[in-house]
Amino acid sequence: MNLKGWTWIIPGLLVVLILLTGWRAVTAENNSMSITYLNVGQGNSILVRGPDGYDVLIDGGPKEAGPTVVAFIRTQAVDDIDVMVASHNDEDHIGGLVNVLAMADISVKQVFYNGYSADSEIFRSFATAAAVAGAPLESLQYPVTKPWGASIAYVLNPVSGLIAPVDQNNASVVILLAYGEQRFLFPGDLGISHETLVLLRGTPVAAQVLQVGHHGSDSSTSPEFLAEVHPTDAVISVGNNSYGHPSPDVLKRLQAAGIRTWRTNFDGDIYLLSDGMNYTIRAQYTNHQFLPLLHNRYQPTGLTGMIEITAIFYDGVVSTKEPDEYVEIRNPEPYSIELLGWTLRDQDNHSYTFPSFQIEPGQICRVYTDEIHPEWCGLNWDSGSPIWDNGGECGRLQDSSGAVVDEYCY
Repeated sequence: MNLKGWTWIIPGLLVVLILLTGWRAVTAENNSMSITYLNVGQGNSILVRGPDGYDVLIDGGPKEAGPTVVAFIRTQAVDDIDVMVASHNDEDHIGGLVNVLAMADISVKQVFYNGYSADSEIFRSFATAAAVAGAPLESLQYPVTKPWGASIAYVLNPVSGLIAPVDQNNASVVILLAYGEQRFLFPGDLGISHETLVLLRGTPVAAQVLQVGHHGSDSSTSPEFLAEVHPTDAVISVGNNSYGHPSPDVLKRLQAAGIRTWRTNFDGDIYLLSDGMNYTIRAQYTNHQFLPLLHNRYQPTGLTGMIEITAIFYDGVVSTKEPDEYVEIRNPEPYSIELLGWTLRDQDNHSYTFPSFQIEPGQICRVYTDEIHPEWCGLNWDSGSPIWDNGGECGRLQDSSGAVVDEYCY
């Protein structure tokens, strides 16, 4: 792999803001490549569309997400899938691929996997579906370079000859996708130990956009790996789960590095458009659209943006009654946001309206039910009685225009 001469050009500002009213139409008109990180719940699925009509599907999410992936592919008017990649053989990555392979009207030309079969019903179904579709499984392992239409895929993992039983996560197919001067990294569920091995091989991993490994688990995305990738943006494919994904430590690591972070469970489908020199990202649920940013370039204060609900601490969360309930929010944006007129609601439509308050970049605040805590921004619902249901519910944050910014369920 002759990658030593790679240079990295930090995206500059586009002259014209791309209006994303129709993603496929924008892609064709601007001779650009699109990458869609699909919201498939606790799983992973990415559709890459080249300007030349070359389509690549990486993973298909869990089995129940299959119809969602199929529906999205059809909305994009895909005529065929040139390449399908199963990063590894866990159900949350290959379950939905069975549905895609079963489509009668859209063919799949090639199907790649990590070369290490799994003793599971879902893998057998996947392998059978590929064979029936006329595209039997082909291994994709390091070191391989694949021209995929107008882009180039550098395969950084797994190596051949692993001894059974193989850890499927660490046998993930890791792809560094190059388009023009830009790079996009897809590490699957690769663990920290094998992130280290990838780095020791000396192959470049730097990328403008990183899909965070293993749904944001603390078993991936080591500080060393993150420093070598050095992304401007990171995407976490994650849904409701009992694993604690994404890990607070990983989120803090991304925040400390000044990396703008997107999450499918907050943002829905996440759309990236690249002309090879610059890229834009927008999301299905968030109400903000960005021009490409220079790394660590701060925008003016007073703009709207994505405020995250990071926790809802209700009275029954531990066995003894807490001093007070609270909802914790965080500003992940690299600029201050004025919260005047924003609202926080529970499922019973109890509503808290924010006073004039400017939340700073990276700042964490709490909206308490009854108490006032100046050390946590002094925001108080002043309810007089508990709000948050001990049996579980959802909190919704809306900006002053009424647009839903985030929803958190427990």
